[in-house]
Amino acid sequence: RLPRRPGTMHILHRDVSHKDGSGTIKVNVEETDDLWHLYNLIAVGDCVRSVTDRKVQKELASGAVDSHRVKLNLTVKVEKVEFDGEAGELRLAGVNVEENEHVKMGAHHTLEILLHRKVELTKECWDAVALGRLEEAGDMAKGADVAVLVAQPGVAHLCLIKPSLTLTRARVIV
Repeated sequence: RLPRRPGTMHILHRDVSHKDGSGTIKVNVEETDDLWHLYNLIAVGDCVRSVTDRKVQKELASGAVDSHRVKLNLTVKVEKVEFDGEAGELRLAGVNVEENEHVKMGAHHTLEILLHRKVELTKECWDAVALGRLEEAGDMAKGADVAVLVAQPGVAHLCLIKPSLTLTRARVIV
């Protein structure tokens, strides 16, 4: 387990082969910045494992259908990546690639990566750009935040400026 520094992505595990570049990282998503870095790291074809909710249905002996939500770990091969910084959410659509009692192999699922979740990302090849972004995400010097109030007649915006994105936290109209 790698040590955690304030303002940096919490990398729990990193196993990338120096031989062929394949490997896996495991992170704990603690800030919106972490979601942004993951958005830029995850590519179509990568495999991502995280906790997710899934609606499952069972047919009862009477013929009625009972449905309920279950929390489970699921690994999907990514087909689409969407990021919403304002909502603090990363959505990864893909197909299930690991056997699971509730989800068939090849079934489509969308992982919603939220704050305070652990995420495991596996790539066939971690290129220099992806490894550089991973290093940047873990660099404490790049973790500083600045709040800016942008005011003009009739309207003001309070923005939080982070190393990799700017978030509008409030808007005041008078």
